[in-house]
Amino acid sequence: MNTLKTKDSKTVTQDQIFLNRREVADLLRCSLGTIDNLVSQGKLNPLGYNRIVLFSKEEVINGLISRA
Repeated sequence: MNTLKTKDSKTVTQDQIFLNRREVADLLRCSLGTIDNLVSQGKLNPLGYNRIVLFSKEEVINGLISRA
């Protein structure tokens, strides 16, 4: 099992599912602007590699559950 270190020192395993901004917006049924607002508010934590912004699907779903 390969692991990846993110810029905020989180260790991520390869068996996780990652989503880009558009896929997160589709999952949450909102706009890309709302995703950007949630990131700036600290409610979503993006994982970045160069210019690619990804979100852990597990973290997005768990974040929704904890805020409900």
